[in-house]
Amino acid sequence: MWKLERASVYVDLRITLPTYSRFYDDRNGTTSNSRKAQQLCNLIEQQDPDKLIKLTLDFPSSCNEYIPFLNTEVRIDDEGKIHSRLFRKPQKKPLTLHHNSHHTTRTKIATVESMYKTAEVVSSDYNNQRHSSKMVDTLLLNNGYPNRVIEAIKDKRKRQRKRHKTQTSDNTAILKLPYINEATSRKFRDAVKHSELTVKIVEKPGRRLKDLLTDSRPLDKAKCTNKNCRTCESLSPSLDNGDCMSRNTIYRN
Repeated sequence: MWKLERASVYVDLRITLPTYSRFYDDRNGTTSNSRKAQQLCNLIEQQDPDKLIKLTLDFPSSCNEYIPFLNTEVRIDDEGKIHSRLFRKPQKKPLTLHHNSHHTTRTKIATVESMYKTAEVVSSDYNNQRHSSKMVDTLLLNNGYPNRVIEAIKDKRKRQRKRHKTQTSDNTAILKLPYINEATSRKFRDAVKHSELTVKIVEKPGRRLKDLLTDSRPLDKAKCTNKNCRTCESLSPSLDNGDCMSRNTIYRN
């Protein structure tokens, strides 16, 4: 996309945009009318030698209409002020980390808090914050979260905003442990608390069948390109090159 933009958006002077940005294949910019916006899309498409790229245009019909960009939707009023709020594509399934999933309670709470934090950050004013928060409420209810749990997390966030941010010690060590069950996790936390050590426990899910049997990006693994690599030859002469690129290995004399 940068190659196409380099020969159109940043070179062609027939259209000048006050702002233009792109995230992968999503782009936004400001123009005075939809004709200029469509003309810009056409200029980008013309740079594609295979003529396969087709851009769709979202342009507001009035100052009261929101247009989507990534996880937000934005509008500019008559005075030029920008309004924004949370957005989810209608075709996107209403799924998130389920309340009954095999994760720690702390992980679920942190996930929900992060969702409300995102809804708050992307919203430009109080009314849009309420709109964004209701979207998160609906999503959580569809994924098994009781209403009392949602309200408790909201109240916790309100108390946190009233207090000053607590500063964590620079000497805090991170201890990563596999998640087994909630009772075991509670024992770990209690042991660290009673020991008065500056240790923060981070729990991660164990290895699943999916991790063992599938690989979503098999071609991204690093491989050795040296055909005469002595390390690969000494490690495993019968296998293909690439052993010297392995991580977390243990060497034996």
